[in-house]
Amino acid sequence: NSFDMTEMSGFICGYISCVFYLGSRFPQLYKNFQRRSTEGTSYLLFALAMMGNCTYGLSLVLKMPATESFRALYFLHHLPWLIGSFGVLFLDIFVTVQFILYRQRKEGQPGLVALEVEPLLVNEETA
Repeated sequence: NSFDMTEMSGFICGYISCVFYLGSRFPQLYKNFQRRSTEGTSYLLFALAMMGNCTYGLSLVLKMPATESFRALYFLHHLPWLIGSFGVLFLDIFVTVQFILYRQRKEGQPGLVALEVEPLLVNEETA
């Protein structure tokens, strides 16, 4: 069956949404990696997002039709949302790993000063 214009528009919007949604996690992952710290990042935000993405993705999977012929079409129609929810869930697992790794490092190195504590502007006359 071919898509009509409305379905195709929704499908395109779904894939654009998927790209933006997946792309939203990379800046935080990169920033945490660069600083070797998750300070200032709310783990509760990521934990709740993980629960939301997990339940949303599962709702799409569990709602799948019983007949084999409709299952492939259903999967194809919901693919961008499945990729978005489970893909972001996968990336949030990496954020969780960063929270665990960088928390242990912080406890092991009590004298370490975060870069954000240092002043941004230095008086050039004294330098």
